[in-house]
Amino acid sequence: MSDAAPHPKPLPALAGRGNPTALPSSRIGEEGSGEGSSRGEELVLELDGYEGPIDLLLTLAREQKVDLGKISILALADQYLAFISRQRSLRLEIAADYLVMAAWLAYLKSRLLLPQPPEDDEPSGAELAAELEHRLRLLEAVQNAGRRLMARPQTGQDGFLRADDIYNMRLRADLVVLSACRTALGKEIRGEGLVGLTRAFMYAGAPRIIASLWRIPDSATAELMMRFYRGLLRDNLAPAAALRRAQLELANHPRYRDPYYWAGFVLEGEWR
Repeated sequence: MSDAAPHPKPLPALAGRGNPTALPSSRIGEEGSGEGSSRGEELVLELDGYEGPIDLLLTLAREQKVDLGKISILALADQYLAFISRQRSLRLEIAADYLVMAAWLAYLKSRLLLPQPPEDDEPSGAELAAELEHRLRLLEAVQNAGRRLMARPQTGQDGFLRADDIYNMRLRADLVVLSACRTALGKEIRGEGLVGLTRAFMYAGAPRIIASLWRIPDSATAELMMRFYRGLLRDNLAPAAALRRAQLELANHPRYRDPYYWAGFVLEGEWR
C-alpha cells in the first residue's frame, strides 16, 4: 500500500493553545565548537518532494506550504535511523528533538490519509491533537529538566539512579510510587530470586511500593494516578484503599474500562 495521497487536502487545525510544534529545535546546532560541528548534527532529508533540514519541513507542513502527500514517512524514518547510526556522539536531547519532529510529520501525514471515523466513543481529531500537544509539552519539560541537570557539576556521577544506588540509600518514606512501565518486574537471579527496583527500595527501607506489571499508556496512567493521589492526600485513604478505589473508578470509565489500563498496578509490601 502506497503512503502517498493522490489528492492532498488541507491539514486539520491543531487544537490547544500556542504552537504545538514550537519545539526547542532552535537550539539544534547552537551548541558546539563552531559551524562545522553544528552542521554535522543537522538532519538533512533527501525525499521525493522535499530536500532540506527536517525542522524546516515541519514548519512548512504546519503552514501547509508543502505537499505531505508526496512525502514518504517510511523514507523519512529510514533516513532518521541512518543519521542516528552515523552520529553516535550526538547529544541525546538533540536526537529526541529530531524524533519528535518525525513523529509530528507522521501524525500530520496520517490526518491526510486516514478517513474520518464514524461517531462513536473514540476521541475526535481535535482531542487527539490536543493530547499530542500535551505530551509534546511534557517531553519538552523533561528535556529542559534533563539539560539543567546535566549542566550541574557531575562530581563523577552520570545523573542516573540505578538499583545498586538505591541499595545504598536509607529511606524514611512510607510509600514509593513507581508509575513508569513494568517497574514491578526484575531479573531472576539464581539464589537471590527476583531482583529489581521494588526489592531495592524495600531494602533501602520503604515499607510499601506501588509498581506496574506491564506497559500501560501514559493517558491511562495519568488518570489512575490522579485518582490515587486524590484518595491518598485529599481523602486520607490508606495506599491500598486509594489504589483500589482508583482502579474501580477506571473500571467504570468508558475509555479505560478494560483491565489492561488499570489492573497492572500492584501494591507490594505492607498493605495496611
